[in-house]
Amino acid sequence: MQRCNNCCASFAIFACNTPSIPHTQERAMQHTLGMPEAAGQSAQSLAASSSVLRNTAWVAALVLSSLVSAASAQAVVRSQTAAPHAAAAKLPAVLQQSVSRYPVTLYASPDCNGCKLGRALLERRGIPFQEYRIASPEEQRAASNLGISTLPHLMIGTQALKGYDSQDWANYLSAAGYPENSVLPANYQAPAVKSVLPDAPATPSSTNAPSEASSAADTSAPSNLDDASPEGFRF
Repeated sequence: MQRCNNCCASFAIFACNTPSIPHTQERAMQHTLGMPEAAGQSAQSLAASSSVLRNTAWVAALVLSSLVSAASAQAVVRSQTAAPHAAAAKLPAVLQQSVSRYPVTLYASPDCNGCKLGRALLERRGIPFQEYRIASPEEQRAASNLGISTLPHLMIGTQALKGYDSQDWANYLSAAGYPENSVLPANYQAPAVKSVLPDAPATPSSTNAPSEASSAADTSAPSNLDDASPEGFRF
């Protein structure tokens, strides 16, 4: 038994028989007793961090999805305009800028009188253009999905002209910078006519030099209904 001096008997036994707690053990106990509170705080911090990470991941996924969608849309636009831009480099300088900025696209049917007159106007002015054929029921449905219900349908850049009106076509072509008279070289080869359906074979285009019928075409022809027009389409 440890001996205690200068203490009363009642406290001597308690004080002397109670082993002293080393300082290091006391600190260890205090540290251990404080762990539940610290652990709770850590758990809350982890939960908050996880929530932030989940929200960040969700936002990142949403942004990435938007970027992918935008990139896909841009890729489609680039694929549609790549050919006019590539062809522009081989054209006379007076045409290059107009073809690059305002490529001309003609949607037409073989049996459409207004389409023939519109095509003749483009050829007479020497306008490089890509023609898309709309003849079969499948092609008509594809054209309808593109918002085309009137033929001919002319695109000058993003400007859509529905039906044939010689004055309107001439004014818009001039506003886009296309010359009024042909400056195409004699060996110019017009692009083959394509089906509006994807992956459909192309057909040879008409001759590049204006024919007698084209030269004599009446530019004031009305855009009325053609008896031979495909069902559901106006000409």
